[in-house]
Amino acid sequence: MRFGENILIVCTYTELAQMYQRVLKEYNMNIDVEMMDNRYGKDMQKIFDYMTQFRSKGKDLIITRGFLARQLRQHTDFKVIEIHISAVDVLSALYPLAGKDYCVGVVESEPYLKVVQKVAQILGLRTKWYPVEEVEDFEDGLRQAKKDGVDVVVGGAWHSYDQDFFTDYGIPYIIVESSKESIEQSLQNALEVYKFSYEQQRQKELLETMVAFSEDGIFAIDESGKILLMNAYCKELFENDEEAVKHFAKGNKGTTEGNEVFVERIGEEFFLVHRIPLWVQGDSAGIVYTLKREKKIREDENLLRTELSKKGLHAKYTLKDIYGKSKSMTELKKQIARYAATDATILILGESGTGKELFAQAVHNCSLRRNNPFVAINCSALPMNLLESELFGYVDGAFTGAKKGGKAGMFELAHTGTLFLDEIGEMDLSMQSRLLRALQEKEIMRIGDNKVIAVDVRIVAATNRDLYHEVEEGRFREDLYYRLNLLDISIPPLRERTEDIREIAAALLPQINERLHCRITAFSPAVMDRLEEFPWKGNVRELCNTLEKMALLVQYGTVKMEQVSFIFHEMEQRGRHESVLTDQMTLAEMERKMIQKALQACGGNQTKAAARLGIDRTTLHRKLTKMM
Repeated sequence: MRFGENILIVCTYTELAQMYQRVLKEYNMNIDVEMMDNRYGKDMQKIFDYMTQFRSKGKDLIITRGFLARQLRQHTDFKVIEIHISAVDVLSALYPLAGKDYCVGVVESEPYLKVVQKVAQILGLRTKWYPVEEVEDFEDGLRQAKKDGVDVVVGGAWHSYDQDFFTDYGIPYIIVESSKESIEQSLQNALEVYKFSYEQQRQKELLETMVAFSEDGIFAIDESGKILLMNAYCKELFENDEEAVKHFAKGNKGTTEGNEVFVERIGEEFFLVHRIPLWVQGDSAGIVYTLKREKKIREDENLLRTELSKKGLHAKYTLKDIYGKSKSMTELKKQIARYAATDATILILGESGTGKELFAQAVHNCSLRRNNPFVAINCSALPMNLLESELFGYVDGAFTGAKKGGKAGMFELAHTGTLFLDEIGEMDLSMQSRLLRALQEKEIMRIGDNKVIAVDVRIVAATNRDLYHEVEEGRFREDLYYRLNLLDISIPPLRERTEDIREIAAALLPQINERLHCRITAFSPAVMDRLEEFPWKGNVRELCNTLEKMALLVQYGTVKMEQVSFIFHEMEQRGRHESVLTDQMTLAEMERKMIQKALQACGGNQTKAAARLGIDRTTLHRKLTKMM
């Protein structure tokens, strides 16, 4: 429906209609104008009957002035916008009387009286007031004004009566005409009403469509139990039996202060029912019920898990999978729960092997995004050009070897969920700039594309580097550091919480048995004591590897110290050897070893190895050439 189609302007005199026509033409508005003269005189019922014809023509909003506006508003179901009389309109009519010793009688409705009173006071005019509520009040007011000896009557009813009508009373009558500004204001008011009504109707139709096509049952009742709304699903469920609905609602009254969730049996099936109180301006207005079949819930859950598992876009670890009851871990779990409740970016700090992705998944599964995707990427596992395409995706033909049809990046896959950026400290400066923009603007652009894609993603990043030191050395952007480090989680190394080792070992044992097809029942007290004494430079990952090695050797029963003592001996020897080597090495030898370890860790990739060492690729190449 276009603006104006449902509007009718009703004018009570020719000059007003002509002015509206000029204004409508000036503003290029197409609105019907109806001339309502005094053909029906004082018979308001005939006027009301005449107006009903416009209902069938789609008119539901009337613009008119004064007494007629108020009568239509009181006695019909039209929405009415009154052409208000402004102080300027009244001033234009009364100004010629200024300075004359006139008594002005105002025979009009209450709002009209107030405007005239203010202007009359400014002009220094004496006034008498004769309020008009009904048609007969007007003539009564004129008669009383005559008796009171007023010199002139002011109002807006001149065109609604024959000329002889006023002559008979012998009192001059000054009509207050509506100005162009008043007319423009009435059209502006009509436009606001149209916008509001259109939005209400749009929302109503949208709601009705959503309710009608919902796979859940939805119905609402008012305070008395009367059904306000019911979709087809519920009609079929209750077989159009209104009493059955009322009985259901009566049996589940509960509180009206908050939402309730419960299981209810209807027929031969069980349903999960949400009971939601309706409040209108602070007053209880009824209840909305939504009903979902138990079978459907299970089907949806299985489908969701299947689809997420296919894509690897789910987080399987929760807070329950973080083992340890030490004070530091207990506080850390509370911290995770608090942080997860927000949507702020989280930076996880911890040494290698502390389980940073496990903590990231726990954050996701504690958050409101838990049912949405969890996407993880290791920023050190790919060259930067490939990392860019993985994160942001690309369009068809973006580069040689690009997948036909293009590919969605990690940001798109993680939309509405969580994106975990592991080893964020390994990212080069150019990628850091692009990541920063994505975080700031909440939108990305695929490689080779020219349009942006809005994304709603919660970022969790992790590193074993001292990022602040990296910022000071110029290897990490300061603005990105502060963008990522809104909230931080520092995972304590295993050597600082050795009291958790027994619980970790007990929790990992069933998993190790299943994975390695062993039947280990326990670790002896002596073994556990030794495990608690070891420094565990590789943290939980090293502990898990050691436990697996013991299980493979022993296979079943209790792991005893005499069976695995050599494992501890080997680890101690290796630790001492590394320490001695480090102590005896020259600076050049230490540099050579660090470069070799970096290349080995990066599979020989010099770009990644250089990033890992904190130097550029050219410097690494020069050092390698010198080493040959």
